[in-house]
Amino acid sequence: MTYFDKLETRSADQRASDQAQALREQIARVTSASGYAAHFADADTDAVSSAEDLVNLPVLRKSEISRAQGEHPPLGGFTVKPAHG
Repeated sequence: MTYFDKLETRSADQRASDQAQALREQIARVTSASGYAAHFADADTDAVSSAEDLVNLPVLRKSEISRAQGEHPPLGGFTVKPAHG
């Protein structure tokens, strides 16, 4: 059998470990933006180690994004890149 790459032949344990690592990295990137950092301030993001743990994080509602954008234009702190440039 031919595989596209080595990712396809990982064990289930290795796949879960890789996904957990990627999830931790993504949470760190997201919380580096001030808007997300404020939204997740009361959440234990360090306890998220699998997709199943995501249910413990607060939901960011569209109305909250809109309010943050009004208070901190133009993007409400939900990006780390400059809005202009």
